[in-house]
Amino acid sequence: MPSILFLVLTLWCWWSTPLLALTVEELAPEREWQVEAIVISGNEAFSARELLATLRTKERPWYTPWKGRPVFDPVTFTADIERLQRFYEARGYYQSWVTYDLQVDNQDALVTAHISVAEHRPVTVTDVKVEVTDHQPDPADFPFPEQLPLPDVSSLRYGRDRAGPSGHTTPSRMACLDELSCSSSW
Repeated sequence: MPSILFLVLTLWCWWSTPLLALTVEELAPEREWQVEAIVISGNEAFSARELLATLRTKERPWYTPWKGRPVFDPVTFTADIERLQRFYEARGYYQSWVTYDLQVDNQDALVTAHISVAEHRPVTVTDVKVEVTDHQPDPADFPFPEQLPLPDVSSLRYGRDRAGPSGHTTPSRMACLDELSCSSSW
């Protein structure tokens, strides 16, 4: 009798908790997984909204429950984790760590991504020292063209009282003496 009770309790626990913690490599590639939620923890210097904006993997907005959930792409999500790491490094957090854990609901093929951030302290620049040497580079090392390419100035001549892209009127008269100098009147 105790072994049957143990078996029943084991099966009940297994079916009552359909969520399993996995990594991207452990997801069944033949199934089409959908994003249920993305949860970020451990972030203090940057808001979850700011970090979620850097991700390509998105969850369905709460105000569109009639739409289907976005597809979870393991390759995109792996790039997202690397993108978050670079986000922190670009802001001086070189010793930060970004890890993740996926909870999956096998029955509904849903993935909840739990992203953990360990920020540590950012690196700050306190002093910059510039030294100039007496060495002059040889001009032959940097060839300069005989003639520089000039833009087509005919596109700068506008008609009378035309409005430009900013809504301001463009010059009513433009006189070009040569390809290098033009004057305009408003």
